[in-house]
Amino acid sequence: MQDTLDRIPKINGCGAKGIRACFPGPFGGVQVSYTCISLAREFAKYLKTTVHASAFTKGFHDRLVKTAAPSFFPHYGYKLITKVMDLDSRLASNYANTLEPDELSWLWPGNVNHRLAPIIKSRGNTTIAELINCPQETAYKLLQEAFERAGLPECHTITKSAIASENEFFSCVDYLFSPSPMAKKSLVELGFPAEKILETSFGWSPELHSHSGEPSPKNESDELNVVFVGTLNVRKGAHVLAEAWRRAKINGKLRFVGWIGEEFSGKNMQMLEGENIEIVGPVKPHEVRRYMLSSDVFAIPTVEEGGPQVTYEAASLGLGIITTEMGAGAILQGGSDGIIVDPFDVDGWANALNRFHSNRDLLRSCAQAAKERAAQFSWDKVALQRLEMLQQRGIISESFSVSS
Repeated sequence: MQDTLDRIPKINGCGAKGIRACFPGPFGGVQVSYTCISLAREFAKYLKTTVHASAFTKGFHDRLVKTAAPSFFPHYGYKLITKVMDLDSRLASNYANTLEPDELSWLWPGNVNHRLAPIIKSRGNTTIAELINCPQETAYKLLQEAFERAGLPECHTITKSAIASENEFFSCVDYLFSPSPMAKKSLVELGFPAEKILETSFGWSPELHSHSGEPSPKNESDELNVVFVGTLNVRKGAHVLAEAWRRAKINGKLRFVGWIGEEFSGKNMQMLEGENIEIVGPVKPHEVRRYMLSSDVFAIPTVEEGGPQVTYEAASLGLGIITTEMGAGAILQGGSDGIIVDPFDVDGWANALNRFHSNRDLLRSCAQAAKERAAQFSWDKVALQRLEMLQQRGIISESFSVSS
């Protein structure tokens, strides 16, 4: 990271009158693009909002999103079209040429925006970077430790050049949207000034619950049904949860829902296996929520996160939650609304599982508290919190009423 950060400029009191996002990569309304479009749709209720993306994936379209790829693109597939078309250059050009002087530049993760940021900033637009995870420099150190503790060779995509590029990008932009207290802590520890960091969160959509079907009756017997949702890899701590489950020796079932990471292929798969452990594999979003609704507890010993979407959804669905400080995002505080455990403390995880198994009153009270807290984090409320914060700092115009 550069020793000297760019001085945060004073924002013109009139503020921006619109928001224009640049989202490198395919856009299908799932995963990170789901977060982006959920916020953009809410922002659009108050001021002009536009999202630029590389391309739509098949079956998705939204009027707020403009793509660098031509309209026929989704029928050919992202990987194929990138072999014959420079989508990064098209995206950068389209974005730079359409960004108005009175618009806020909202930049999502991607090398395109690392190159765009200094250009946009030199033109006088205020720039805000969106963090999805913790900074890569933090993630790299945490993953090194996680793989060493797991006794596995490192298997991730973070490089020193990627870290340097991201840190330079963060130094260049005016502000950083931080999705959780742990993400902010990481930024501050790396030397980014606290006044540059805008504390916010991710959220969840009540509309998604309407597609999940009726909740399955919660098990009132001695069984405890636990679900893990996410990639089954070292970063998410899948092997830690499996070992904790084996040590806990409780009556019930642990289900792993998600893609299996490369590090657990072949003989290493046994690290995730055990009695009453079911490896479901990847499923569609509505099926994820069905697995949640049929479970008592959501558990994820994740080592590194920004603000895991799945924690917000689990809380909104009324599950008991066991996670880490990283996995808690901005929603869980620990204690009354869930159990927070160190990601490497296997015995601590086994004890947490046993606590919920043996004390159903504790499980129910934590689940209810988490569900009540989740009501504060629906996308409409999260977007309003962000807009009000931007108005208070003079980053967007005060002529728009965003009072909740």
